[in-house]
Formats: sequence, structure tokens, C-alpha cells
Amino acid sequence: MRLTLKQRLWLLYLHFKIIISAITLFVLGTLVSIFFANFVYGVTLGTETIEVILAIQLAISIIQWLASPYIISRAFTLHEVKPDDPEYGWLASLVAEVAKKNKMSPPKVYVAYYYVPNAFAFASPIGGKRIAITSSAIKILNKDELKAVIAHELGHLKHHDVELLLAVGLIPSLVYYLGRSMIDNAPYSKDATKSVLSGIVLILASLVFSLIVLYINRLREIYADINSALTVEDGAKNLQLALAKIIASTSYDDLDDRFNGTTLMLFFNSHAIGRKESVEELIESLKSKKVDAIDELLSTHPHPAKRIQILEKFN
Repeated sequence: MRLTLKQRLWLLYLHFKIIISAITLFVLGTLVSIFFANFVYGVTLGTETIEVILAIQLAISIIQWLASPYIISRAFTLHEVKPDDPEYGWLASLVAEVAKKNKMSPPKVYVAYYYVPNAFAFASPIGGKRIAITSSAIKILNKDELKAVIAHELGHLKHHDVELLLAVGLIPSLVYYLGRSMIDNAPYSKDATKSVLSGIVLILASLVFSLIVLYINRLREIYADINSALTVEDGAKNLQLALAKIIASTSYDDLDDRFNGTTLMLFFNSHAIGRKESVEELIESLKSKKVDAIDELLSTHPHPAKRIQILEKFN
């Protein structure tokens, strides 16, 4: 797809927001941690405390990252699809076709036997790159819509979003556990009040930093949407249709405990809007819907209306 100047500038603006948000998170998180650690523990002990907490969190995150393909495989009933699979071999061919358009090697392909129509990508150095599409999504989406969803998921893998989430997630964890350590160690501190108050401030700050992580996650979802629009034929239109079909047929009232905040970050969609008479009617209503920033503040994904409207820019 040949981009117009306006589209190029908008895409550049999106890149800028992702980079600036990540840098802001790391700089502010580091400065806040150093200030309060030195304020409560002193320069030497404060620095050592930060290093220990960061090392522990990094080790835990890396272990989870390496084991994530196997954890997810156990959490969901995943069936690996090979090209010669009698039932889903065509899906592996579809992924290979879209991967070629994205100039990348095809990831491993899985069908997740689950009633929620969705898709997600995950990866690790040991397990490699993988994408999964639920059986219910395969039932409600046609092949062109599936290609658009696959291009979205491949966008996550191409942009190294798994690694990005791992990195930015360290900051809220560091700030939170530093605050917890100050509260837990207050009885042994020379100034218990200062230690407790500083700990409370850090825990509250970790919540703010978590909101920034969610914001970065929403930006990467938009970036993956645009990857779909740019790499497959009629990608924007078919992704709009796929998104509308999925949100119209999904109710999150009965999701089980596998769907925590981290898991939802992997998903293609995390919203349920409600049923409409037709998919086209839903798309048209979302094109004109105004989305308040507060509406998606705590969400892992952009509001569907925002996604539909941004895709319209590349339609």
C-alpha cells in the first residue's frame, strides 16, 4: 500500500508517541526510585536496594518470558497446526502467505479450542514465535478477515511487542516493591514515619506507572492494526469487519480466571460492545462515536471505536 503524506505523518506521530512514552516511563520511574531510596535508606543502601529488587524482578520476568509459550499452552487447549493438518492445514498456509507479505518467517500456528472469538501472539527465545486463533474466531470470520487478524498478530511479533511489554513492565514492579520494602522495614528504621509515608507514595506512583504501561500497550495495538492495513489487501476494511464481528459476539461477563490483565494484553480484542442488527451497522456507529480518554484509561486495548476510526484513515 502506497501511503499518502498525511498517513506517513500520522504513522511517524504514532512512532514518536510510543518512543516518548517508553522513555518517559523509564526516566521517571528510575528518578523516583533513586530519590526515595536515597531519601529513606541513604545513597549506598538505597542504590543496593534498587539493584537487588530490579535483579529479582528481571530474573522473574525473564523466567516467565522463557516459559510463556508452555504456560499459555497449558492455560489454553492449543492444537498446533501443520501444513498437512487435515482440518486446519489451510490456516497454516494462510499464516505463511501473510508472513511472506510481512517479510518474516512464519511463526508456529495454533488453534485454541475456546468459545471466545479472539487471537493472540506470543514468543520466547526457547519456544520461538507463535500465534493462536480460537476455534470460535475461525467459525465467524472469513479468510480475508482472518488474514487481516493474522497480519495484526504478526505485527506484534515483527515489532517485538512481547519484549517491549517485558521491559516497560519492570518499572511499575520496581517502584511497587521498593515501596513495599520501605513499609515492611519501617519497624527497623530510624524514622518509621518517613519510611511508611515514602512507601505509600511509591505504591501510589507504581499505579500511575502501570497506567503508562497500559497506554503503551494501547499504542502497540494501534500499531499492529496499521501493520494489518499496510501489509494485506484491503487490510483496514477486513480488520474493521473482523473487529466488529468479534466484539458483537463476545460477552466478557463469563470469562474465567485465565483472562487476567497480562493475558488480555496478548489478545486481539478485550472489549464487548453489544449486539447490533448487522456488522456494518456496528462499524458505522463506531465510526462516529466519540471516545473519552477516561473510558479506556484502565483498558489493555484501545476502545473499538478508536480502532475503527484509525483504520478508516488507512482504508
